[in-house]
Amino acid sequence: MSAELYDQFAANNRIDQAITEAEAEFELTGEAIDAKTAFDELEKKYLG
Repeated sequence: MSAELYDQFAANNRIDQAITEAEAEFELTGEAIDAKTAFDELEKKYLG
């Protein structure tokens, strides 16, 4: 497997994991957040 293909699989896996986590959180809280809030939180978490 090429490094590029591996990177793409890894990226897809991270996206799938984020979706799964969001769905689980929604099931627990019944609340959705808007996209701007979600991106702001992700930016803080991963980019500082």
